Amino acid sequence: MGSDDMWLLSFHSPECFACEDFVPQLQDVAGSVAQWGIRVGAVDCTEHKRVCEDVNVVTVPAFKVSLTNGAGGARCNLQSHDGACFA
Repeated sequence: MGSDDMWLLSFHSPECFACEDFVPQLQDVAGSVAQWGIRVGAVDCTEHKRVCEDVNVVTVPAFKVSLTNGAGGARCNLQSHDGACFA
């Protein structure tokens, strides 16, 4: 991630039907907010339980915004957790 990346993160699980309903909308949002440098990603909490625990996700679907400000700010490295990135 760059020094000033903003992410909208979706946390889900395959057993969550409501989570699956968000996929098309999340992809649309990713296309819309990319022009502002906002990236959108998804994390499967059944495959990446520790990631979800680390950011206090206890139920799905859940959404969080993460800003990496380059000065020790919040960091969520989806690439190291094989997250699905739409933007």
